[in-house]
Amino acid sequence: MKNTPPFPAGTRLKGLNDFYLAIGQTAVILFTSIDCPFCVRFRPLFNNVVQNNPNLPIYFVDTDLSSEIVNIASIRGIPNVRLYRDGIHQMTLGNFSESDFKKFINYVI
Repeated sequence: MKNTPPFPAGTRLKGLNDFYLAIGQTAVILFTSIDCPFCVRFRPLFNNVVQNNPNLPIYFVDTDLSSEIVNIASIRGIPNVRLYRDGIHQMTLGNFSESDFKKFINYVI
């Protein structure tokens, strides 16, 4: 995990206020853990999506540091990607492959 690049600046939702502001628009949120090996292998893909889609509101929540968000969003497993539109949870992608994640992002864009 030492060779894994950090998440892009400005993409972490740190508290409930950040979360509610993000989901008030169309937003993709990755629920992840810094220490989860399965989660870590998707970080480069997440970073690539952020870099190649600067107008797409895409964020991550570190489930180890943001238990309030995890509880409000009813997260039961990670990694977990969710699409929110106008404050409403629209779609979830859990237990996914790299191909699934790319299809999910293409659907959103």
